[in-house]
Amino acid sequence: MKWLLLVGISAQQQRVVGAMQLYSVDRNVSQPIEGHAAAFVPFTVEGNKLPSNIFAFSVRNQTGGKLHIIEVGAPAEGNSNFTKKTVDVFFPAEAPNDFPVAMQASKEHGLLYMITKYGTSTCTT
Repeated sequence: MKWLLLVGISAQQQRVVGAMQLYSVDRNVSQPIEGHAAAFVPFTVEGNKLPSNIFAFSVRNQTGGKLHIIEVGAPAEGNSNFTKKTVDVFFPAEAPNDFPVAMQASKEHGLLYMITKYGTSTCTT
């Protein structure tokens, strides 16, 4: 399956709000998602023969920061489902206007990198 993502930000109520639109080319459908930065990566779950289509995205809203890792589309034939993961992302109190601006995935190392507006970097597996 082919996937596309459009990301935009806007100023609302003294903070930067992220809005994304995830689009499936094959099914011609889209889904709005609250988020600031995202990445796609093929990832082979232990026990599966084929990689899963993983979509990771990060958001900072009024309640805090989160990193969401999900599988998009149906799993490949014979694969088990990828278990959705959500991780808290720390933003210091002295940086109330900081938010994610970029994400990059390392297929080789199985890592996700996130950079914020203020230059903070986060790495997770």
